[in-house]
Amino acid sequence: MFKTLKDIYISKTIDVINFYILSELFIELLECVNYLHKLNPPLTHRDLKPENILISDGMNGRFVELCYFGLSTFHEFEDQSKL
Repeated sequence: MFKTLKDIYISKTIDVINFYILSELFIELLECVNYLHKLNPPLTHRDLKPENILISDGMNGRFVELCYFGLSTFHEFEDQSKL
């Protein structure tokens, strides 16, 4: 069952366990973006927002997955703008 990051409630005070979980999810999100940028040619998502970040139950060993690549672009040349 997937949830979007927006569906996860974050209170004003975060206890230690929730802080650890959120930190791990953020690290996985950064690893997802890093993977896209290291592809040949690199891929830029261009629409990262909570609705496009899925949180799964971790059956494949990963909890974070990116979705909606409608605005993404490949960068063929080194001097091409990342915008």
